[in-house]
Order: sequence, then C-alpha cells, then structure tokens
Amino acid sequence: MFPSCYSKPTSSKDQFKRTSLTKILLGVFVVYMSHTCWVIYGFVYTKPCERGKGDCISSYLAERPRLQDNRQVHHVAQLSTYMLSKGNLSSAKKVLKKHAVTAPRVVDRPISHWRSRLTLNMMSEDFTFNRGTLPSDVRRYMRVFQDENRMVYLPFLHIDELSVRVKDMMEINGSTTKLPLTISYEGLSLRQFRFWIHMQDVMFSLKHFGFTEVNIDEIKGVLVDNNLYLLALTTLVTAFHFIFEFLAFKNDISFWRKKKNMVGMSRKAVLWRCFSTIVIFLKMLEERSSLLVLIPVGIGIIIEVWKVKKVSKIQLQWRTSRSIVHVGKFDESERKTTQHDTQLKSVGHLQWNVLMYK
Repeated sequence: MFPSCYSKPTSSKDQFKRTSLTKILLGVFVVYMSHTCWVIYGFVYTKPCERGKGDCISSYLAERPRLQDNRQVHHVAQLSTYMLSKGNLSSAKKVLKKHAVTAPRVVDRPISHWRSRLTLNMMSEDFTFNRGTLPSDVRRYMRVFQDENRMVYLPFLHIDELSVRVKDMMEINGSTTKLPLTISYEGLSLRQFRFWIHMQDVMFSLKHFGFTEVNIDEIKGVLVDNNLYLLALTTLVTAFHFIFEFLAFKNDISFWRKKKNMVGMSRKAVLWRCFSTIVIFLKMLEERSSLLVLIPVGIGIIIEVWKVKKVSKIQLQWRTSRSIVHVGKFDESERKTTQHDTQLKSVGHLQWNVLMYK
C-alpha cells in the first residue's frame, strides 16, 4: 500500500470563489437557454386579436372565399442563376474535406442554371392580427386594405427558397432545348410560415458571412430533409451534452488542483492519455469534423497537457530575455509510486488500455 499523505484542506474562501464562478457560468447558460426558448415561443405562439378590444386585421379570404375581384398579391421569383457546375461543386467539396495539396484546381467559372422546381407557400390559417402587436417578420408579407369599416389582409404568399437544392438545378448550354418547371403549392399555418421565412433569412445571412453554395446546400438538406421535431430534440440533447461536458471539465480540473503530490497517480497513464487525445484531435481536424466536437476535444487537450505538466512537476519561469524550465524532484512516496507503476503488470499495460479505450 502507498503511504498515506496529508493534504491541507481547502479554505472556505477559495471554495466559495470556485463555487461562485461555477454558479455564474451556469447562470449565464440558463439565461441564454431561457432567451432562446422565449424567442422560439414567439414563433410558435402569436397572440390573436379579440374583436372589440383592439385594432384587428382579419383575413380577406376567410370573409369572402369565393369572391373574385381585382385585388391580388404577387411575387417575382428568379428561375435562373449563375453558379458552378455540379461536377465542380462536388470536386470543391472533396477538396475542402481532404485538403489535398496535389488535387487538381477547381475551375471557378460559373455557368447558367435553371431552377426546375418552384414551391409556393401560402398561409392557409384563418388568423386575426392585432395591429399594435403585429410581428415584424409578418409585416413585410402583409397587404392590408380597408373593406368598409374593417381592416383586412390578402393571403400571405411566400416563395420557398429552402427547397431549392443544387441537385434540382439544371445546366443551360447550347444543346438545351427544353427547360422543365414543376410548380408545387403548400398551405402552412402561421407558426410554420414564420419559421420558414426566418430560416430563409438565416440562409441569406450566411452568404454575407462567406459561406459557399456547398455549405448552404448542406444546411438546407438538414432543415428540409429531416423532421423539425427531431431537429429540436437534437438541439436539446446537444445543449444538455454541453452542460455535462462543462461539469466534467470542472470536476476534473478541481480534482487535479487539489492534488499536492502525485502519490498513487500513474504518470505513464497521464502521458498516454494526453498523447491519444492529441492524435484523436488531429484526426478529427483532418476529417473536418463539426466544431461541436472539435471544441470540447481541444479543451480536453489543454487540460491533459496541464495534467502532464503537473505530474512531471514542470515549472516555467519567464525572464526578460528567455524562459527557464524547472523540473521538480519527487519525494520518497512518489518514487515508490513510480516503482509500483513499473512493477505491477496491470499498471504496466495501462497505457495501451487507455489508448484503446480512447
């Protein structure tokens, strides 16, 4: 057995500081999640206008669904665009993923493409808005006019840009004689209508931040090809995963900060764990994994390197012209730990177990 060691108990002042920092960080996260839930709730629920209690705007088609007159609502849709050919987009995607130095240069020469699908969305829900609390995202699609003593609005018409994928674009060249066009219509509720126009605004914003057509098309595939409820569940699970990851980092750092000596700690296991974490991070970096995965692993590398520094008792002292590295000496109990670490068979092969586990 290893000799017992006495560690000085942590003062209540230091413990209070660490506890306060943890509570502050958790509080900031809770406030951020609460704000996000409130914004989502604003899209899900829109307070209707009660007749006689406010300046209401009602639906025109709900009042006279069979009436034919000159009032109309229309939008202009662009059916052609300039972009890279599908082959060049696929090559660019592979080059971005593999970072191939000797890969052939992708010709960035855009050509004309035809949009073969056009999806029209219209809000089919009979909803009465309050003029004083009209949502800003709905206001730009609203066409209001006076009908006798009431304010009414024409149907909300929206051209769905999220359904336009790269695979649906058709190249236009000299041999093109026909340009097919499939027009589809879909009725949406008010919450769905607001959600999709918000997502479409996000896609336009990503272009200004430098996202390529390939990146935006992948995001569109996640939104359009998957169930929205499944995406919401995935977001919730990811948020809880970040909470548990943060708590794990916090407990790991707290444990190692309290260690005044390395009695009973295997230095080989710590070294190999640090090495395996770096290898895994470099592999994921090469595969261009998501930042949701890279950031926690990168933080884990910093913690593992700090553990190696603490286990090896390495201290850096910065002076005016150079830095000096000091390696501390191990006491008798720590040298016995190293001896047991080398002699015990189970501990002697621990580095391979750690590497295989990672």
